Amino acid sequence: MKTPAQPSTPHSAGERTASMDALKPYFLDILRQMYWAENEIGRRFTKIKDDVGCAQLKESFANHCTVHIRHQKRLKKIFDLLNEEASGSKNKVVQELLAETQQHLTQLAANIINWETALILTSQKLTHYKIANYSGLTHLALTLKYYPAATLLAFCVQDEEDYSTGDLTKLLGQMLVSYAADYNQRLE
Repeated sequence: MKTPAQPSTPHSAGERTASMDALKPYFLDILRQMYWAENEIGRRFTKIKDDVGCAQLKESFANHCTVHIRHQKRLKKIFDLLNEEASGSKNKVVQELLAETQQHLTQLAANIINWETALILTSQKLTHYKIANYSGLTHLALTLKYYPAATLLAFCVQDEEDYSTGDLTKLLGQMLVSYAADYNQRLE
């Protein structure tokens, strides 16, 4: 089996500077994509939050909408710290995940339990994608010595991890247990 080629390590100060200079546009591109994603996710979920029947899920989404607003403000602060315009760049992955979400919700609209389950599962996909991006951005910010930005991004990671493991996983478990109990009663 072939071993992957080892990445070259810049040796001279000029090579290190060039390497760091190449990271900044990459960092800003991902930052702009996440800014767009936060705005778009918040906009889309605001439209469907009233369709949620489960009180706990409704409360969870309402609380997470405030997290989207907090993330938007953090990202804007990072742009300000870097003297960059706070602008979004379409995030194709998030756009596809949102299209998939809409497709599932449309297909399952006749049954509120299935609809809410699909909503939780697609929310988890979005959350895990955001965790991966915010984690990566945190590491890039540290590499680029954007320490205040790294701190703000680490808070975004923590918010998303709390939402995923706290709200979404618990709610999904509760819903599935309830659904299984209802199903078992119908079998008896």
